[in-house]
Amino acid sequence: MLGSDGNSDTAPSSTRGVDFPVHVLAVHAMGLHLLDYLCFEELAPVCARERRWAFLCVVAPLRLPGATGSPVNPIAVL
Repeated sequence: MLGSDGNSDTAPSSTRGVDFPVHVLAVHAMGLHLLDYLCFEELAPVCARERRWAFLCVVAPLRLPGATGSPVNPIAVL
């Protein structure tokens, strides 16, 4: 899994002929799941207060046959 608080790709693309090179490499070539636009505003202060920076990330996408993406609600378990 690769996640960030923004889009993992640059816009416009820096790779000629490939609109979303990180998505192409991660999803198609490596089989990684991508999570874009993660919201860490609530998680960061909790990690700081607990002095813990490692956690279990649980993600349950919707089951959408034939879809290429899904909204998710990732949960950090400290």
